[in-house]
Amino acid sequence: MKKFEVHITGDETINAELDKLGIKNIMVELLRRDLSVIRTEYMSSFVIDFERYEECYDFVNKLASNLNATVLRIKIECPVYLEYIERSVYIEAHFKADGSNVKYPLSRNVRSGKLIGTDRSYSKEEYNTFIEKWKAHEVELCLFVILYGKTLIGLMNISIFQYLQGLSF
Repeated sequence: MKKFEVHITGDETINAELDKLGIKNIMVELLRRDLSVIRTEYMSSFVIDFERYEECYDFVNKLASNLNATVLRIKIECPVYLEYIERSVYIEAHFKADGSNVKYPLSRNVRSGKLIGTDRSYSKEEYNTFIEKWKAHEVELCLFVILYGKTLIGLMNISIFQYLQGLSF
């Protein structure tokens, strides 16, 4: 079995709906360099086991299509499994931040107050170096990410890289 982490991001109503289904969820503030809030995202955040990515993908799409909340993004991640490197969209690392290092995009879990930094690479040629750099932290592959609805409208004025990095725009 392989582990997959699932984030279904939606409007403000999604977490209450996920609570009723018994699905773990979080509220995350995306932060500017001065730690002011860009926006708050509401999403599922759970790990599920499947033999294959395709099984996870089918499960996640079925779950998302049965939600009443407006779904804005679906993202499926996994640990660095060698067989999934080529199909990955990017690799990322999450690490505890204190707010003094604004080199990396920052976010804050609203419920816990934890400040998290994120680094990401879209270059598969850099994955080994990236993994070595962040080996003491959580490193994962993003296997699938899709943006829906009003989120896409905002992308006309910013690059996808800026959006995914959560930078100010």
